[in-house]
Amino acid sequence: MYNLEYTTRFKMQYKLALKRGWKEALIQNVIITIASKKPLPAKHRPHKLTGD
Repeated sequence: MYNLEYTTRFKMQYKLALKRGWKEALIQNVIITIASKKPLPAKHRPHKLTGD
């Protein structure tokens, strides 16, 4: 398992995400998955953006 060090920038973006209505439990699940060296579900993997 990785040791996570939260930067000031991450803390600010995390707080902003919560203000925008993102669910804290979902964010925590992704953080825990990354920290435990497990692969992310396809839903959370990087993908190409679409649109103009």
